[in-house]
Amino acid sequence: MPPPPPSPNANDRERGSLLTRILGEGESPVWWSLPLFVVGGCRVRLHVVAVVFVLAVLAYAIWNGLGPIYVATGLVALGGVVVLHEAARGHALVRWCGLRPTDVTLWPLGAVWRFEAGNESAGRSAGRAEGLGAAVGLGMLAAVGAAAAGAVVLVMGPDAQLVFDPLRPGVALGEISGSSTPATIGLVLLWQVYAAAVYVLAFNLLPMLPLDEGVLVGAVFDRDGSRALAPRVGLLVAMGLLGVGLLTGLLLVAGIGVCGGAYCWHVWQQRRFAVDPAGVDRWRGLLDAPADETGSGEPPISAADREDVERILAKISASGIGSLSRGERRTLREATARLRDR
Repeated sequence: MPPPPPSPNANDRERGSLLTRILGEGESPVWWSLPLFVVGGCRVRLHVVAVVFVLAVLAYAIWNGLGPIYVATGLVALGGVVVLHEAARGHALVRWCGLRPTDVTLWPLGAVWRFEAGNESAGRSAGRAEGLGAAVGLGMLAAVGAAAAGAVVLVMGPDAQLVFDPLRPGVALGEISGSSTPATIGLVLLWQVYAAAVYVLAFNLLPMLPLDEGVLVGAVFDRDGSRALAPRVGLLVAMGLLGVGLLTGLLLVAGIGVCGGAYCWHVWQQRRFAVDPAGVDRWRGLLDAPADETGSGEPPISAADREDVERILAKISASGIGSLSRGERRTLREATARLRDR
């Protein structure tokens, strides 16, 4: 499966207003994110879903009277596990596969990586490289969970609460906490790291993009992206998560289904356009058609406009029509109307 295309207007977004830098110029919500920092030429961003998740956790904690230690250690543990997971993936993609990332967007269960167009290592397709990165990410989650579990057992002995109700983790955590001493806070954080690794690993084993198992489905069964198998399977899984979440009242599960479904739909539309670029062919046909024979001698569109249209068509071919900004869509519509009226 080819890697996700570069985020639209990423360079322009970094220079715009705060709202534009978050929402872009009317692009898909898949790209809505907060810019954090740049490392090694790669922009690190935080998706708005992650911000909403943190706010929801805080609201839930306040509503249910959960202590600040429980909430703080949980968020720190989850963030640390996700960062380790993505660091392992990034190492495999950059060091082993030779891909050059342009930006990485973090969300509560991982991240979406985007790379320079056409960047592949010798003999390895981008889809296989992404699959390798996903496998390394799953291995990192398993290793972190095992290490944290071993540390909890080492500290607590037979009283370690490694088997817990995933819907009520606070019950197991209540057996550990009880005071605010540094030792207790450290033990709570250690258990939270273990629980976070279990949760993130469990969700990443679902065959839904952009989760690791979804990436592996595309890498193994749909390497060239022609069948769009990974996003279609992911859509089915997303609908299942949404249904289970709504029926059981687990809004977090339903939210993950909505986010995963939106991403899978976005990727599916890109695959469909890339496999059958009839729209691009029709637009290029209009550009290459003979000029009008009215005798005016004036081209239907200026050279600058033609250059803009060519750039937009190249962007559609590389990243799909969903990557166009609102301004680019307007430019394309106006140019198409002028070409058809000549």
